[in-house]
Amino acid sequence: MNFSKNYVSRLTRPISVLVPDIKLITLTLFILFPLMSFASSPSNANISATVDFTPAIYLWLALSILMSRGLSIVKKIGLPVVTSEILAGVVLGHLYLLGITTFIGMNHNEIIQFLAEIGAMILMFEIGLETQIKDISSKLLSGIKIALFGTILTFSGGYYLSHFFYPDLSLKSRILIGVISAATATGISAKVFKDLKILGSNEVKLILTASLIDEVLSILCFAIVSGVLIAGNIEMETLITITAKTAIFFLLSISLGSKITPLLTRLSVKIHAGISMKIGLLFFICTLYTWLASILGVAPVIGAFIAGLVIDPEDFKNFSQAKFLRELKLIANHTSDENTKAQILKTVHGHETRSLDELIKPLSNIFVPIFFTYIGLIFKLSDLVKPKIVLFAVSLLAVSLIGRILSGYTEKGKFNKILVGLGMTPIGEAGLIFAVTGNQLGIINNDIMSAVILAVVLITIVTPILIKISLKFNSPK
Repeated sequence: MNFSKNYVSRLTRPISVLVPDIKLITLTLFILFPLMSFASSPSNANISATVDFTPAIYLWLALSILMSRGLSIVKKIGLPVVTSEILAGVVLGHLYLLGITTFIGMNHNEIIQFLAEIGAMILMFEIGLETQIKDISSKLLSGIKIALFGTILTFSGGYYLSHFFYPDLSLKSRILIGVISAATATGISAKVFKDLKILGSNEVKLILTASLIDEVLSILCFAIVSGVLIAGNIEMETLITITAKTAIFFLLSISLGSKITPLLTRLSVKIHAGISMKIGLLFFICTLYTWLASILGVAPVIGAFIAGLVIDPEDFKNFSQAKFLRELKLIANHTSDENTKAQILKTVHGHETRSLDELIKPLSNIFVPIFFTYIGLIFKLSDLVKPKIVLFAVSLLAVSLIGRILSGYTEKGKFNKILVGLGMTPIGEAGLIFAVTGNQLGIINNDIMSAVILAVVLITIVTPILIKISLKFNSPK
């Protein structure tokens, strides 16, 4: 098949294409090797999580950022960057195999955990900013049907799989694994669709609508489950209380947020209308909602998601534009060619509407990789030789694939139903956030955490391949 040849050709690209990344990896190794002599000294041989980690934390942060960027070489073989970030954490977590004990116990360090939580918060805030409720209106009923059916199938699959592989797991643990299995993140699929130039097809519109509904559903389910986990029991009274509290938090946050945010922007503009105030206000809203969720017993990341959801870019239009946008408008006003002028103004408008996402990007580019590197840090290579963990991970992958593909067949009509299912397959970032939260609360153990990480890595590799194969047999409408 042509697809197989193309994929192999990506794997066997000329070495000259990979040279910049190889140089970065070489630089990383150059920094690492001097650590071996430091690590082998008696004073550092028995380092543990209780020791003052401050100097090592700076080094860990430097190397995690450097390595996650260097290992982004995986993009050249068609894999998402998140794979490189997880891989960087795996490498840093296993340096003790080379005699470097500097980072032993770092996965239990509270400062690293806090920085990872900031990364998760910003990531969920970004997801909220990118979630436009008005975009789901055209295919709402079809999207709800596909999302609900897929969520029920994947949740049930994850729940019963966890019971089959780990019979001694508590009910709370099985429910959380079900929620993790049901989580959908379309970032991987959307990138493939964008590369293939099929974002405007009916199938992709349906996928994005169903994924948005599914994402909100899974986050709402996780908000309820996390509230129960924090409360410590699953009695009916507790469940009703947590569900009511979560629903009230969602409704009040969205309704009041749409009124409070414009007020905050107007007050902020009067003080200072520059970009720095704009960024500061965005981060303030994000952390405020995170705090509110936290004190109400809802997972903090849920607050961050809602913060992004309630923000309307129109409320920020009175802030000063970025300098390059002002200059582009000036050029447009002095251009005599109407077509060129219209094109420039269209470009300016495009940047204006997504400017909030772009303002958060610098924070995201630093903290989100730390979150994924931390996930890699938790993972143990020794788990790969444990058949139970590997089988559980592969089973989660199978449940995700089968459940989502079947959900595509709930909608009638002539379209690529398999593509719709595959487009909603990835457990992705949200599932990892749920898993890390559950692991930190002691609800899921390290073996299950490793299985979830492995399943996500496998899904990020397999899904783009299956999507491209599906398109070979049935082109989108």
